[in-house]
Amino acid sequence: MYAKCGSISGAESLFGSCSVPDAVSCNIMVAGYVKSGDLHNARQVFDKMSQAVEVFRDYGNAGVMTNELTMGTVISTFSHLGGIWNCRLLHGLVVKLQLDGMVLVSTNFVKVYCACKSVWEARSLFDAMPERNIVSWTVMLNGYSKAGLVHLARELFETIDMKDVVSWGTMIDGYVQVECSSEALMMYHEMLRARLGPNDVMLVDLISVCGRLEAIHEGRQFHGRIVKEGFDCYDFIQATIINFYAGCGEMIAAHLQFEKASRSM
Repeated sequence: MYAKCGSISGAESLFGSCSVPDAVSCNIMVAGYVKSGDLHNARQVFDKMSQAVEVFRDYGNAGVMTNELTMGTVISTFSHLGGIWNCRLLHGLVVKLQLDGMVLVSTNFVKVYCACKSVWEARSLFDAMPERNIVSWTVMLNGYSKAGLVHLARELFETIDMKDVVSWGTMIDGYVQVECSSEALMMYHEMLRARLGPNDVMLVDLISVCGRLEAIHEGRQFHGRIVKEGFDCYDFIQATIINFYAGCGEMIAAHLQFEKASRSM
């Protein structure tokens, strides 16, 4: 509570009174240290991270093992503060503590590097990971897609052995973002051939594509799929359907959909 409210001194006092601190209390303290300072100032960043180092060192003395959850907490907190220099500083700390071999830790760093628009550092780290899971692949894939590097995203996508709906959806969304609408639809049909079905986010992307292409027949099919899956109860999906019909010049259908959405509110 103290750390969450920004009272680091109160948190330190309570933490110091613990005879044997557990992993949860250590997680909270480390996250509190990272969140509390003005991290726009490089020296303050260093000072705060030095305090975090001391907490990590105390883990061993107290018999508390540092785990993926601990570092996941720190990296997640740190990622909201932004700045590639800050990311590199924290990454250096993790390497120094020999925690960089954990899948969750490395995956989180790939995500942070991508968020800092340093996809090349993200890819370098991704390639160096001794072990990856489907989340690791999807994070790197999403990093490329958000950066508009869909050709690199596609190359990476083709090397994924076990593609799931999220990885397919990430690739489709990447094409939608760079307005490669035909490619997005082709990816969708490839996914169906792989015997996977769309989720709500993917259907929003696809029906938006149909609006741009004025592909009324295919868009109606997606509308039917949305109703069949029960996704039409969401306001953002209703708005997308209305935009689709309006974009295709089907104003009567757009008006009927608008009335239906208004009745469901």
